[in-house]
Amino acid sequence: MVIVSIDDETFASLDARWPFKRRLYAKLIHNLEDAGAKTIVFDIEFTENSATYDDSIFTEELNKYNNIVLAGKIYKYQDGNYTKLQLIKPLEKFRIHNDWGIVNIVPDIDQFVRKYSIYDFVGKDIYYSLGLTAYGNYLYGNVWRTKIQTNNKFFNLGNLSLNKNTIHNFLINFSGAAGTIKNYPFSQVVDDSTFTLPVLDIDSYYDLKNENAFKNKIVFIGATADELHDVFPTPFLSGKKLMSGVEIHANFVDSILMNK
Repeated sequence: MVIVSIDDETFASLDARWPFKRRLYAKLIHNLEDAGAKTIVFDIEFTENSATYDDSIFTEELNKYNNIVLAGKIYKYQDGNYTKLQLIKPLEKFRIHNDWGIVNIVPDIDQFVRKYSIYDFVGKDIYYSLGLTAYGNYLYGNVWRTKIQTNNKFFNLGNLSLNKNTIHNFLINFSGAAGTIKNYPFSQVVDDSTFTLPVLDIDSYYDLKNENAFKNKIVFIGATADELHDVFPTPFLSGKKLMSGVEIHANFVDSILMNK
């Protein structure tokens, strides 16, 4: 379990503005697949069209594989006196061969994140979380949904066996404070001989590949830079360092893989 982080080093090395061009994500996928990643998980939403050229390259790369998990979300809004839900999916062209999951993280009343939802409903339809989808894909590939066993009381998938009363209240057994799960800067992973970094271009990808940094692993990709505002306090809050959303998703998967 590792994280490819969009961090301060990445912004400095790429000298790029957020959001990144999707050709960068295509390059990232290519290198992670080449390095033997088993499941690639994006905690980044690709729900709208961008530049035609970038979307074309990204789509082409995505459609070579079926071990990639994309991000969607459930958007809650007020319509008069009613709270309504809107499902926002990755663009259909991006999910022809790949799966997706819900990224919503809901803090407790004190704004600390302790719990994780396995799935949520929009109307009568069920939508699985990003973490559960990553876990299922890692164990069983893109047929993981056929491995779910459920009855009136329990939900079972691999090592995960939950009383349905805890579906929205799975207590994450965090590995530690923010930064505990090994992470690699996005810029290092795309930095190979075919890609020129504006700053410190040393082709660092090959060292990562030779170290088996990603081989047979779940690789989460997401923003960890504080200025991108996807950070939360957790019970392991240390030195006022908040935990990124991507590391929270990774901690959930680590909890069930390790049967914590």
